[in-house]
Amino acid sequence: MSAAEAAPPVSKRARILRRTAVGLGLAAVVVALLLLASLGESGWVVIATGLTLSALCCFEFARLGSFARRGWAWVLAPCWLLVLALDVHTLRWADHARAFAADPGLGRPSSMLGFAPDLPFEAICVALLAFVARLVVDGLATRRAAQRWMALGLTAWSGWWVHLFVTLQLESTGLAAMLAGPAVLAAAATLRWDRSALSAAGRAAWIAPLLALPLPWMWHVWFRFEHGGLAALIVLAKVGDIAGYYVGSTIGKHHPFPRISPGKTVAGCWGSFLAATAAGGALVAVGLLSNGPLGILGGLLAGAATNLAAQAGDLLESWIKRRAGVKDAGTWFGPAGGVLDLVDSLLLAVPAALLIWPLCLS
Repeated sequence: MSAAEAAPPVSKRARILRRTAVGLGLAAVVVALLLLASLGESGWVVIATGLTLSALCCFEFARLGSFARRGWAWVLAPCWLLVLALDVHTLRWADHARAFAADPGLGRPSSMLGFAPDLPFEAICVALLAFVARLVVDGLATRRAAQRWMALGLTAWSGWWVHLFVTLQLESTGLAAMLAGPAVLAAAATLRWDRSALSAAGRAAWIAPLLALPLPWMWHVWFRFEHGGLAALIVLAKVGDIAGYYVGSTIGKHHPFPRISPGKTVAGCWGSFLAATAAGGALVAVGLLSNGPLGILGGLLAGAATNLAAQAGDLLESWIKRRAGVKDAGTWFGPAGGVLDLVDSLLLAVPAALLIWPLCLS
C-alpha cells in the first residue's frame, strides 16, 4: 500500500480551515501591495503586479493538462510582450499627462495611443518575429518540400528586413508592416496543411488576450477611480468568491453547472451575488467608492455587476480546466490551487468595472 493510499482522507472541515489560512495570507499580501501602490503617483506597482500575475497565468495555462502538448507558449509569449509594451507606453502617457496638467506649455497628449507610438510597434515586431520563427521551425522540421521552401523564404524575407531596420534605422512601423505579410502567409499555409491547427488558432485568438490583458488593466481602474477604487475592485471580486465558497460548503445542495464546475452550488451563487452587492453599497457609504448621483444605489449596482462578471470569469476558467482535464490550474497555493484559480474572478471583473462603474458611480 502506497503512502497516498495509507493517508487518511482530509475532512471537509480541515479543507475549509486550510483554505481559510491560505486566503488570510494572500489577503495580507494584497493589502501590502495596495499600501505600496498608494505611495507612488505613476501606478507602476499596479502594472508590475498585473504583468507578473498575467505572466504566471500564461505559464500555468501553457502547462495545463492536455494543453501542455499543444505548444501554447508561442502564442501566449508574443501576446504578453505586446501587453508589456503597451503598459510601459501607458505609464509614459500618464507621466506626460501629469506633466501637462502642471505645465500646459508642454503640449497636450492627443490620446493614450497618440504619444510615443514607436514602442507598441516595436512590440508588434517582436511578436510577429516570434510567430514567424515558430512557423519556420515547424516548416523546416517537416518532410514536405513546399513547407521547407516556404520556411526558407520567410526566413530570408524577415531576415532581410531586420537587417535593413538595424543598418538603415528604419521606423518600427515600416518593419512591422513588412513582417505582417510573412506572418499572415505563414499562418495561412500552416492552417491549410494542418487542419487541427485551425481550432488551436481559434482558441488562441481569445484565450491569449484573456490571460494577458485584464490584470494589467487594473491600472486603468486605479487611474480612473484612484486607490480606493482599486481596493474596492479587489474586494468586490473576492468577497463574492469567499461568500460563495462558505455558503456553498455549508448549505449548498443543488449544482447548476455539473459539467463545468461540479462544486458550485445555487446557494453559493446567490450568497456570492448578495454579499458583493451589499459590499458595493457599503464601499460607497464608507467612501472607498465615489458617491455619484445614484448614491448607495450606484454602489449596489456596481457590486452586482462586478460580481456577475466575477462569477462568469470563474465559470470560464473552470470550463478551460475541464477542457484540459485538470481540477486545479496549479499547486502554488495548496488547497487554493494555482495563480489562475485565484485571479479567475478578475479576468472579466476588470473589464466590467471599466465599462459599468462610470455609469453607476459618476
